Amino acid sequence: MNPVLVITLFVIEAILGGWYIKAGFPKVTMTALSVKIAAGVVFVVNGYFAYLTVGKTAYGLTIVLALIFGLIGDAFLSFEPLFKDEDATKKNKIIICTIIGAAFFLIGHLLYMYAYGQEIRAVKGGHLGLFLIIWAVTITTAIIIKFAIKLKMGKFAFPILAYALTLSAMFALAVTLSVLGYKGEYLKQAVLICAALCFVVSDSSLAMRFFDKKYHTLKHRTLTLTTYYAAQMLFGLSVYLIK
Repeated sequence: MNPVLVITLFVIEAILGGWYIKAGFPKVTMTALSVKIAAGVVFVVNGYFAYLTVGKTAYGLTIVLALIFGLIGDAFLSFEPLFKDEDATKKNKIIICTIIGAAFFLIGHLLYMYAYGQEIRAVKGGHLGLFLIIWAVTITTAIIIKFAIKLKMGKFAFPILAYALTLSAMFALAVTLSVLGYKGEYLKQAVLICAALCFVVSDSSLAMRFFDKKYHTLKHRTLTLTTYYAAQMLFGLSVYLIK
Protein backbone atom coordinates (compact mmCIF):
# COMPACT_ATOMS: atom_id res chain seq x y z
CA MET A 1 0.00 0.00 0.00
CA ASN A 2 1.21 3.49 -0.86
CA PRO A 3 0.01 5.68 2.06
CA VAL A 4 0.59 8.91 0.14
CA LEU A 5 -1.56 7.72 -2.77
CA VAL A 6 -4.32 6.47 -0.48
CA ILE A 7 -4.42 9.70 1.55
CA THR A 8 -4.36 11.79 -1.64
CA LEU A 9 -7.32 9.92 -3.10
CA PHE A 10 -9.27 10.25 0.17
CA VAL A 11 -8.59 14.00 0.23
CA ILE A 12 -9.65 14.41 -3.40
CA GLU A 13 -12.81 12.42 -2.70
CA ALA A 14 -13.58 14.61 0.32
CA ILE A 15 -13.19 17.76 -1.78
CA LEU A 16 -15.33 16.46 -4.65
CA GLY A 17 -17.91 15.02 -2.27
CA GLY A 18 -18.21 18.30 -0.39
CA TRP A 19 -18.47 20.21 -3.66
CA TYR A 20 -21.24 17.94 -4.91
CA ILE A 21 -23.15 18.21 -1.62
CA LYS A 22 -23.45 21.98 -2.06
CA ALA A 23 -23.59 22.15 -5.87
CA GLY A 24 -26.42 19.62 -6.11
CA PHE A 25 -28.73 21.28 -3.57
CA PRO A 26 -31.59 21.93 -3.85
CA LYS A 27 -31.43 20.75 -7.46
CA VAL A 28 -28.79 18.83 -9.42
CA THR A 29 -27.18 20.94 -12.14
CA MET A 30 -24.89 19.94 -14.99
CA THR A 31 -21.94 21.10 -12.90
CA ALA A 32 -23.11 19.00 -9.96
CA LEU A 33 -23.59 15.97 -12.22
CA SER A 34 -20.03 16.35 -13.54
CA VAL A 35 -18.62 16.62 -10.01
CA LYS A 36 -20.63 13.58 -8.89
CA ILE A 37 -19.27 11.46 -11.73
CA ALA A 38 -15.74 12.68 -10.95
CA ALA A 39 -16.18 11.63 -7.32
CA GLY A 40 -17.34 8.23 -8.54
CA VAL A 41 -14.29 7.87 -10.75
CA VAL A 42 -12.07 8.58 -7.71
CA PHE A 43 -13.54 5.77 -5.59
CA VAL A 44 -13.25 3.38 -8.54
CA VAL A 45 -9.61 4.40 -9.07
CA ASN A 46 -8.98 3.91 -5.34
CA GLY A 47 -10.27 0.34 -5.52
CA TYR A 48 -8.52 -0.40 -8.81
CA PHE A 49 -5.11 0.76 -7.55
CA ALA A 50 -5.60 -1.44 -4.50
CA TYR A 51 -6.52 -4.35 -6.76
CA LEU A 52 -3.33 -3.92 -8.78
CA THR A 53 -1.19 -3.44 -5.68
CA VAL A 54 -2.22 -6.65 -3.91
CA GLY A 55 -1.87 -8.81 -7.01
CA LYS A 56 -5.31 -8.95 -8.59
CA THR A 57 -7.18 -11.02 -6.01
CA ALA A 58 -10.67 -12.41 -6.57
CA TYR A 59 -11.92 -10.31 -3.66
CA GLY A 60 -10.36 -7.19 -5.18
CA LEU A 61 -11.86 -7.81 -8.60
CA THR A 62 -15.35 -8.24 -7.13
CA ILE A 63 -15.03 -5.05 -5.10
CA VAL A 64 -13.83 -3.07 -8.13
CA LEU A 65 -16.80 -4.33 -10.17
CA ALA A 66 -19.15 -3.30 -7.35
CA LEU A 67 -17.57 0.17 -7.29
CA ILE A 68 -18.04 0.50 -11.05
CA PHE A 69 -21.71 -0.42 -10.70
CA GLY A 70 -21.94 2.24 -7.98
CA LEU A 71 -20.46 4.84 -10.33
CA ILE A 72 -22.96 3.95 -13.06
CA GLY A 73 -25.83 3.99 -10.55
CA ASP A 74 -24.69 7.43 -9.38
CA ALA A 75 -24.89 8.79 -12.90
CA PHE A 76 -28.38 7.45 -13.61
CA LEU A 77 -29.73 8.85 -10.33
CA SER A 78 -28.66 12.37 -11.32
CA PHE A 79 -29.49 12.54 -15.03
CA GLU A 80 -32.24 15.14 -14.49
CA PRO A 81 -30.17 18.07 -15.88
CA LEU A 82 -29.97 16.24 -19.22
CA PHE A 83 -33.73 16.49 -19.72
CA LYS A 84 -35.30 19.76 -20.84
CA ASP A 85 -37.98 21.27 -18.59
CA GLU A 86 -40.41 21.61 -21.48
CA ASP A 87 -40.16 17.89 -22.23
CA ALA A 88 -43.58 16.36 -21.45
CA THR A 89 -41.98 13.00 -20.73
CA LYS A 90 -39.34 14.41 -18.35
CA LYS A 91 -40.96 12.94 -15.22
CA ASN A 92 -41.17 9.47 -16.76
CA LYS A 93 -37.55 9.67 -17.90
CA ILE A 94 -36.44 10.59 -14.38
CA ILE A 95 -38.41 7.68 -12.93
CA ILE A 96 -36.85 5.26 -15.43
CA CYS A 97 -33.35 6.56 -14.69
CA THR A 98 -34.00 6.27 -10.94
CA ILE A 99 -35.09 2.64 -11.34
CA ILE A 100 -32.04 1.85 -13.47
CA GLY A 101 -29.74 3.58 -11.00
CA ALA A 102 -31.24 1.68 -8.07
CA ALA A 103 -30.81 -1.58 -10.01
CA PHE A 104 -27.10 -0.87 -10.50
CA PHE A 105 -26.72 -0.16 -6.79
CA LEU A 106 -28.55 -3.39 -5.98
CA ILE A 107 -26.14 -5.34 -8.19
CA GLY A 108 -23.28 -3.58 -6.42
CA HIS A 109 -24.59 -4.74 -3.05
CA LEU A 110 -24.94 -8.29 -4.37
CA LEU A 111 -21.30 -8.15 -5.49
CA TYR A 112 -20.22 -6.94 -2.05
CA MET A 113 -22.18 -9.82 -0.56
CA TYR A 114 -20.50 -12.26 -2.92
CA ALA A 115 -17.05 -10.92 -2.01
CA TYR A 116 -17.76 -11.29 1.71
CA GLY A 117 -19.35 -14.71 1.23
CA GLN A 118 -16.33 -16.07 -0.61
CA GLU A 119 -14.05 -14.93 2.20
CA ILE A 120 -16.36 -16.35 4.86
CA ARG A 121 -16.22 -19.77 3.17
CA ALA A 122 -12.58 -20.03 4.19
CA VAL A 123 -13.51 -19.60 7.86
CA LYS A 124 -14.42 -22.69 9.85
CA GLY A 125 -17.79 -22.97 11.60
CA GLY A 126 -20.42 -20.62 12.97
CA HIS A 127 -21.18 -18.71 9.78
CA LEU A 128 -24.91 -19.11 9.37
CA GLY A 129 -25.92 -18.70 13.02
CA LEU A 130 -24.00 -15.47 13.54
CA PHE A 131 -25.08 -14.10 10.15
CA LEU A 132 -28.77 -14.73 10.85
CA ILE A 133 -28.56 -13.11 14.28
CA ILE A 134 -26.91 -9.96 12.93
CA TRP A 135 -29.27 -9.84 9.95
CA ALA A 136 -32.33 -10.18 12.21
CA VAL A 137 -31.08 -7.46 14.57
CA THR A 138 -30.37 -5.12 11.65
CA ILE A 139 -33.79 -5.66 10.07
CA THR A 140 -35.57 -5.27 13.42
CA THR A 141 -33.73 -2.03 14.09
CA ALA A 142 -34.71 -0.70 10.66
CA ILE A 143 -38.38 -1.58 11.24
CA ILE A 144 -38.39 0.12 14.63
CA ILE A 145 -36.86 3.29 13.16
CA LYS A 146 -39.35 3.28 10.26
CA PHE A 147 -42.33 3.22 12.61
CA ALA A 148 -40.71 5.64 15.06
CA ILE A 149 -40.30 8.33 12.38
CA LYS A 150 -43.62 7.35 10.73
CA LEU A 151 -42.11 6.89 7.28
CA LYS A 152 -44.70 5.98 4.65
CA MET A 153 -43.47 4.37 1.42
CA GLY A 154 -46.79 3.67 -0.32
CA LYS A 155 -46.50 1.78 -3.60
CA PHE A 156 -42.72 1.65 -3.25
CA ALA A 157 -42.93 -0.43 -0.06
CA PHE A 158 -42.21 -3.80 -1.71
CA PRO A 159 -39.15 -2.80 -3.81
CA ILE A 160 -37.77 -0.82 -0.86
CA LEU A 161 -38.23 -3.86 1.38
CA ALA A 162 -36.35 -6.08 -1.10
CA TYR A 163 -33.54 -3.53 -1.31
CA ALA A 164 -33.44 -3.17 2.49
CA LEU A 165 -33.18 -6.93 2.97
CA THR A 166 -30.24 -7.04 0.56
CA LEU A 167 -28.52 -4.05 2.19
CA SER A 168 -28.95 -5.45 5.69
CA ALA A 169 -27.69 -8.86 4.52
CA MET A 170 -24.58 -7.18 3.10
CA PHE A 171 -23.97 -5.51 6.46
CA ALA A 172 -24.55 -8.78 8.33
CA LEU A 173 -22.03 -10.57 6.10
CA ALA A 174 -19.46 -7.82 6.69
CA VAL A 175 -19.81 -8.15 10.46
CA THR A 176 -19.77 -11.96 10.26
CA LEU A 177 -16.56 -11.93 8.25
CA SER A 178 -14.98 -9.40 10.60
CA VAL A 179 -15.85 -11.32 13.75
CA LEU A 180 -15.08 -14.84 12.55
CA GLY A 181 -12.36 -14.24 10.00
CA TYR A 182 -10.25 -11.48 11.50
CA LYS A 183 -10.24 -11.88 15.27
CA GLY A 184 -7.78 -9.45 16.80
CA GLU A 185 -7.12 -7.74 13.44
CA TYR A 186 -8.82 -4.52 14.44
CA LEU A 187 -7.97 -2.46 11.36
CA LYS A 188 -9.51 -5.02 9.01
CA GLN A 189 -12.55 -5.35 11.24
CA ALA A 190 -13.01 -1.59 11.47
CA VAL A 191 -12.71 -1.03 7.72
CA LEU A 192 -15.10 -3.85 6.80
CA ILE A 193 -17.75 -2.95 9.37
CA CYS A 194 -17.51 0.82 8.84
CA ALA A 195 -17.76 0.47 5.04
CA ALA A 196 -20.96 -1.57 5.28
CA LEU A 197 -22.40 0.51 8.13
CA CYS A 198 -21.80 3.77 6.26
CA PHE A 199 -23.71 2.33 3.29
CA VAL A 200 -26.61 1.36 5.55
CA VAL A 201 -26.74 4.86 7.05
CA SER A 202 -26.44 6.51 3.64
CA ASP A 203 -29.18 4.50 1.93
CA SER A 204 -31.46 4.78 4.97
CA SER A 205 -31.12 8.56 5.10
CA LEU A 206 -31.64 8.70 1.32
CA ALA A 207 -34.92 6.81 1.73
CA MET A 208 -35.99 9.27 4.42
CA ARG A 209 -35.30 12.19 2.08
CA PHE A 210 -37.13 10.50 -0.79
CA PHE A 211 -40.32 9.71 1.13
CA ASP A 212 -40.59 12.69 3.48
CA LYS A 213 -39.96 16.28 2.38
CA LYS A 214 -39.06 17.41 5.89
CA TYR A 215 -35.75 15.53 5.47
CA HIS A 216 -34.98 17.31 2.22
CA THR A 217 -32.43 19.61 3.85
CA LEU A 218 -28.77 20.38 3.25
CA LYS A 219 -27.94 18.91 6.66
CA HIS A 220 -29.61 15.60 5.84
CA ARG A 221 -28.10 15.57 2.35
CA THR A 222 -24.68 16.01 3.93
CA LEU A 223 -25.26 12.93 6.11
CA THR A 224 -26.42 10.87 3.12
CA LEU A 225 -23.50 11.73 0.85
CA THR A 226 -20.74 11.88 3.45
CA THR A 227 -21.50 8.33 4.58
CA TYR A 228 -21.92 7.19 0.97
CA TYR A 229 -18.52 8.38 -0.21
CA ALA A 230 -16.92 7.13 3.00
CA ALA A 231 -18.42 3.69 2.34
CA GLN A 232 -17.17 3.46 -1.23
CA MET A 233 -13.67 4.62 -0.32
CA LEU A 234 -13.50 2.17 2.59
CA PHE A 235 -14.61 -0.70 0.34
CA GLY A 236 -11.69 0.15 -1.93
CA LEU A 237 -9.35 0.37 1.06
CA SER A 238 -10.45 -3.10 2.20
CA VAL A 239 -8.89 -4.56 -0.95
CA TYR A 240 -5.45 -3.71 0.44
CA LEU A 241 -6.25 -5.54 3.67
CA ILE A 242 -7.96 -8.71 2.46
CA LYS A 243 -5.50 -10.68 0.34
